[in-house]
Amino acid sequence: MEKRKTMNALPTPRVAPRRHTAGRGALATAMLGLALCGTPLARAEIWSATAAADNWLSSCASGSSVNNGDDTEIRVRAAALWGDVKNFRSLLRFDVAAFPADARRISSVRLHVYYYTYHWDDPAGRTYRVHPVISEWDELGSTWRARRDCHEPDPVYWQSYLDGVPEYRPGGGDYDADIAAEATVPAGEDWMTWDITTLAGQWFSPQGVNRGLLIRDAEEIQQYVDDVSWGPAQFHSADYHDADFHPYLEVIYIGDGDGDGDVDLDDHTVLFACLAGPGVPPAPSPPLTPEQCLTAFDAEPDGDVDLRDVLAFQKAFGG
Repeated sequence: MEKRKTMNALPTPRVAPRRHTAGRGALATAMLGLALCGTPLARAEIWSATAAADNWLSSCASGSSVNNGDDTEIRVRAAALWGDVKNFRSLLRFDVAAFPADARRISSVRLHVYYYTYHWDDPAGRTYRVHPVISEWDELGSTWRARRDCHEPDPVYWQSYLDGVPEYRPGGGDYDADIAAEATVPAGEDWMTWDITTLAGQWFSPQGVNRGLLIRDAEEIQQYVDDVSWGPAQFHSADYHDADFHPYLEVIYIGDGDGDGDVDLDDHTVLFACLAGPGVPPAPSPPLTPEQCLTAFDAEPDGDVDLRDVLAFQKAFGG
């Protein structure tokens, strides 16, 4: 089905790792040069792109065949109310083909979704899990029961629907049972972030297949016993009017220290001049200042250069 909304065609490069705690601001259109004595410094390059497709699915009896792909929010919930099981799950898909292709240089991949409110009971502290989706789906056609639906004469059902999984109401997406990442719902409005580096690494491999992600509550209601509800947590979707709060994927790449087109022993020497350990800001490490050390090698980013950053650098090392 043809997509109706306009998305960024290419991911946005960023020149220094930083934690996103509010709107992301205006998108940059090109990498900024950073040089010392005419030589580019090593850097962790951050690239980001908003979701190319998203939708939320409802197991409610009245909502299991309803598509929400053009909604301005996506939702997650675990609930049993009024004699019905009412779990919500969310689907997201990103165009990873638009990112730089050198998978060896990837340090980390993070999913960011902006949590702004809830309805009924507060879901703060609930654990939400991310799973890889294993079947193709249409943003403007998928529902709880089918991956292509919208009341078409011949819906294409989820395999989980045909298999009767879960038992309380079959469907809700086809996903790998292995947990790709977990995160806790914050106490108030804020970004939720999942580290999906391992999963996304599969997408960037030559044989990788990307069918998107599914977010669900870790403890969904399995059968109706009594009225109970956690959530729904409501997140801004890629249809929300303010692009600063759209779901986005962030990919951090380790850079080239001396500007010669590779990551080798020369860059390794600069890295160890900046290495200070966990929780310790770098000291001046000629030719780099502490700020330049963080720009170059703080791949997590957490304000230090430690062994985790060394491991990220080693992944990018090619010689």
